[in-house]
Formats: sequence, C-alpha cells, structure tokens
Amino acid sequence: MVYEGGATTPSLVYVKGGSDLPKKKKKVSKTYKAYCDASFKEGQVILSMVVLSPRDKLMYQTTEKHTFEGGSTRAELMAMRNLLKHIVRLNIQDAIVISDSQQVVRAVNTPDWQFKSEQQKVLNAMLQTIRETIPLVRKIRIEHRMREENGLADSLCRLRRQDVAVRKHGGKVDAKQAATSESNISLLI
Repeated sequence: MVYEGGATTPSLVYVKGGSDLPKKKKKVSKTYKAYCDASFKEGQVILSMVVLSPRDKLMYQTTEKHTFEGGSTRAELMAMRNLLKHIVRLNIQDAIVISDSQQVVRAVNTPDWQFKSEQQKVLNAMLQTIRETIPLVRKIRIEHRMREENGLADSLCRLRRQDVAVRKHGGKVDAKQAATSESNISLLI
C-alpha cells in the first residue's frame, strides 16, 4: 500500500513491478491421494494400500495376504474395498483413489455396471460394498492410472510377495526365483 501525496488515509496505488502488489495466495490442496493394488498368483493374493496427505506425506500403508480361488479382478476389487474402509476409518473427506485396474475403476464409476462371470455373485457383492462406502466420503474420485503411476502400492505388493516367497522356502531362495515375473522391485517411500 502506498500513501499518495501526504494523505492521511491510504489510497491504493499499484506500482508496476513494486512489492506492494497484492499477492495471490497459493491454493493448498486438501485432497489425499490413496493408492491400491493387488497381486494374484496361484491362489495367493497380496493387497497393498497407501494413503498420502495433501502434502504427499505418508499417512498410512499396509499389505494383506489372502488365499482364495478367483482371479485378479476379485483381488483388485478387494484392494479397493479395503482401501475405502481405511479412508473412512481415517476420517478422510477429500480423496483421489487410484488403481491400476481399468476394469475395476470402470465398474465402480459406472452406476449400473454388473459383472457377468462365474464369480459374478462375489464380485457384485464387493462392488455393492464399494458403492455403499463411497458416499461416506464427502469428496472422492476414483481414477485409473497405469502401473508406473501406481508405483507406491505396486512396490508394496511386490515386496510383500518376495517376503512371502522367501519365508515359504525357509529364507533360502534366490531373489530371481522369489520375484518371478516381479522384476524391478523398488520401494518408492
């Protein structure tokens, strides 16, 4: 603010390039980023979930191991369902949920989507649970991203699968053998 010509009350005069120009406040995002992934192999399922704060600080991460017959779609649905439950439990009200499963994201985002397969009863029940959980979060988006952009959750899945393989063989297993089809294991956190 500049006082003009000896006046006792200020009048706004903007000087080009001057430091008195009003500054725009940088808008700080309040959106949490939540990532989920699943790895299905030989009836064994590894789920991973990661939640980052609006400032990209790690808020929550977990992996879960399950055993069931089904497939990768069931595993990815289970990962999203469990992640949404964690988001509600953490009382997060503004979130982007990211999955690398295009089919699951499409199913969740399409209101009348129904699975039609031999597993349809289980898949549609999980889909219904997800749809019932979504309104518990004030602002939420479910987005598909490629595996490379879902690296946090993907890395956790890979590391957990490697750990499970190592334990299964009494700690004596070649890393290549443990990570079969799970190359380039890296932890991004």
